[in-house]
Amino acid sequence: MTNMLLDLLFPKFCLNCKKYGSYFCDQCASLIKRHKQICVVCQQIAPLGKTHPKCLSHTPLDGIIIATEYKAVIKTALHSIKYKLSYDILSELAAKTLISEKIKQCLIEENITCVTEVPMHEAKEKKRGFNQAKLICNWVQKNYQISYLPTLRKTKQTTSQMQLKRQDRIFNLIDAFQIIPNTNLEDKNILLCDDVTTTATTLEECAKILKSNGAAKVYGLVIASGR
Repeated sequence: MTNMLLDLLFPKFCLNCKKYGSYFCDQCASLIKRHKQICVVCQQIAPLGKTHPKCLSHTPLDGIIIATEYKAVIKTALHSIKYKLSYDILSELAAKTLISEKIKQCLIEENITCVTEVPMHEAKEKKRGFNQAKLICNWVQKNYQISYLPTLRKTKQTTSQMQLKRQDRIFNLIDAFQIIPNTNLEDKNILLCDDVTTTATTLEECAKILKSNGAAKVYGLVIASGR
């Protein structure tokens, strides 16, 4: 089925102003607010979102790039993807938020060798039909020419992190993730993708497991921050 036929059968409208043609018209896309790049620990400005040397002892993340803020059309888009199952929005959303010279620079400077995702519990993924973090991975793999490597699986169903306070988020994720058996992470520099982060607790828990199994660096990449 051609794209033209798909557009006729399933017309796209801007998620913000409802203009026909795409999920993000040019005018509304220009209003997307870029997130400042900060250290995940101290929340102070950090080039490319790199964790400050003095803060590295407090997190397993070597850095995190946050593309946008979880507001307005970005919030609408991510909500539609996750709860209305409109996963076809994802590729257009990624193109509007993750095409960045800063991201490209980070991948080069940090010598990122592979990309992986924050996993979703098998039962939840089966019910939803997809894991949006994996779709982001697939997009990054294609557009930045990085190898995809499945690394983690989620073994425990958990409460949504966005509904919890920070301390509760930490307890919520205890024993929630495991490394996929026979995964070789030795000396790999990994880009870990998710859709939204607030306190980075999920990314940190995944990064801790990746590093304990041999990864040299773990850098986070998310579309939006809900902080």
